[in-house]
Amino acid sequence: MKKIGILTSGGDSPGMNTAVRAVIRSILSRDPSAEVWGIYDGYKGFAEGQWKQMDWKAPRGWLREGGTFLRSARYPLFKEPEVRQRALRRYLEAGFTGLVVIGGDGSLQGAHLLNQESPLTVVGVPASIDNDIAGTDMSIGADTALNTIVESIDHLRDTAESHNRAFVIEVMGRNCGYLALVSGLASGADYIFVPEREGGERFEQFLEMIEILQDRERREQQSSGIIIRAEGVDFSTDYITQTLHLNKVMSKETRPAVLGHIQRGGIPSAYDRLLATRLGDAAGELVVQGMGGVMVGIRSQQVVTTPLAQVITETNRWTKRLSQHMREILDISQRMSYRHKSRRKEYLPSTIGVLLGTDYVPGLYLVLRAMVREGWHRNVTVLGIADGFDGLAAGEGWIHELQWEHLSMRNVLLPTYIKMTASPHFHSEKIGQMVENIQKYGMEGLVIVGDMQTLKHAEELHLALPTPFPILFIPAGFAGPLSLTMRSLGFDTALNQIMRHLDMMVQATAATKRLGFVQLADAETDFLSLLAAIVGGCEQVFIQDYPKDTTRAIADVLESIRQQQRTNATMILTQERSQEIAEIVAQMEDQIKQDATLAQMLSAQGQIAVTDTLKYQQRGGKPTAYDRRLATLYGVAAINQFILMSEEHQSGIQPVVDIQRQANLQEFCQLFERMSLAGSARGAEGT
Repeated sequence: MKKIGILTSGGDSPGMNTAVRAVIRSILSRDPSAEVWGIYDGYKGFAEGQWKQMDWKAPRGWLREGGTFLRSARYPLFKEPEVRQRALRRYLEAGFTGLVVIGGDGSLQGAHLLNQESPLTVVGVPASIDNDIAGTDMSIGADTALNTIVESIDHLRDTAESHNRAFVIEVMGRNCGYLALVSGLASGADYIFVPEREGGERFEQFLEMIEILQDRERREQQSSGIIIRAEGVDFSTDYITQTLHLNKVMSKETRPAVLGHIQRGGIPSAYDRLLATRLGDAAGELVVQGMGGVMVGIRSQQVVTTPLAQVITETNRWTKRLSQHMREILDISQRMSYRHKSRRKEYLPSTIGVLLGTDYVPGLYLVLRAMVREGWHRNVTVLGIADGFDGLAAGEGWIHELQWEHLSMRNVLLPTYIKMTASPHFHSEKIGQMVENIQKYGMEGLVIVGDMQTLKHAEELHLALPTPFPILFIPAGFAGPLSLTMRSLGFDTALNQIMRHLDMMVQATAATKRLGFVQLADAETDFLSLLAAIVGGCEQVFIQDYPKDTTRAIADVLESIRQQQRTNATMILTQERSQEIAEIVAQMEDQIKQDATLAQMLSAQGQIAVTDTLKYQQRGGKPTAYDRRLATLYGVAAINQFILMSEEHQSGIQPVVDIQRQANLQEFCQLFERMSLAGSARGAEGT
């Protein structure tokens, strides 16, 4: 019999509880005879025998909670070989065969040592808000921390602009500037300080910041500003603030704002819940199979494994070094905030049009902001085409040059300020007028933002255009095949909106002892619905591409309620199955009323089921940090790819990101089953 322990160590990260939940359920669904034990207080608890057995019900509700219920503790004594050996003897004598370690670089170093010094099957799971671990694109907690920082910067910007004031904001990152860089890019910061830059380079950076802010104030009469500093930078937040004040860089006052440990806590984002679930599930599979000595990670949306020894070596090599990718992000963020006249002269002038050929999704107008700013540096004039393809056909009054000043971060986050509407409509009979206006306004290329239907319209238009004529396509939306790329603009924000709604539904149904149904009003949202069911902790999901026997599915939900003594259950349904809701609800209510145990557990009188329909909720709200970053990078890529295609006289339609690489729906369906009902039934047999 396998006996496996789980511990969380190092700094806490949002999503650690989700990862523990996933490991427990992954192990028990794959091997019902296995025992899973939670180890409290990290390596200290490992050494002192602070562990407790966990069954399927133990992590109920952990999915939506920040921090770590297993707790974490600093335990420097664990670096001593004799301390580890005593701890290992105790652990092995208790019959343990495996260990899953969830934490940052120090925690993974401990996992590597235990793997080398014992017969245990040891698997690591990266969890660090700094995102400073090799072997994975993202570590658990980083996305939630980014969202917390970006939201805080939004709040500070309101005050900064109201009082014409500047803020120097300190974020976490002792050796790694990831949080500072990406939050700065996503929030439109005016300047970013990171620890990876060498001392001399950082001093030059400081002088450059002063010059930039002074020049911008003279040219744009703007004294407000946002400057971000990672905590590991040599000069302090107060020093930057005082220097700006003494040099009279800003005509108004400059104030420091240290975000501190607020960045560590909070409800995990949808991205972190999904990442933690996928990595925890993979770690559970590996430890059951006896395949240790590795860390699970995510690369290009795929779960991968990397030897722990390699992870440690490469992570140490990264320390305080700015990778090429991070340097590119730093350069882009500077181009988004300041107009470098010297760079503009390197490029011949050109003109490109941009239209939004889809229904509105959060992040659309950030693409325009990025295109205008990158276009300014590359000497590209950007013409905004209102009302999509219809506006392109209409011409005058619908096509206008987009200006730097009109696309501030505040304006693009509140699109009512921008007179450029999105529209999915396309009329083939107007193609001639579209071509005529493209030539009339001197467009040498076109950027089209939209979904797969928009792409088909773009292909139809391209056939009528003279060659060479480049068209760049930016994927946006959360329905249809593009959603499977998980890189379509607006997808992450929509998933977070649905997740928050599901969290509220769980609270409400638990308090009133009812069943909750949530349906999405948009068509072709099977993948979005499936992921929402995973990150929302739903008991059942009904989608077109994952057919199931309704009667059996209802019986599974009710049996789960009976086994786990739950007083609520939440399900999610999509539009394609909406006609069955009334039938499903009626069938469940009848079975509950006929079962004395269920009738006592759930609402015995009045309404047993509550149905909620989401129509526009997933289309609104401020974009998440993930979508803000995507929108900015996509806008920049569109300008640069347009220049490249023009120089090489290329024609055709080119997506700014690979839209052929798509997720396997079946894999996520199986993941849902292991985390919900099917896994629960198998786990209950062995616990």
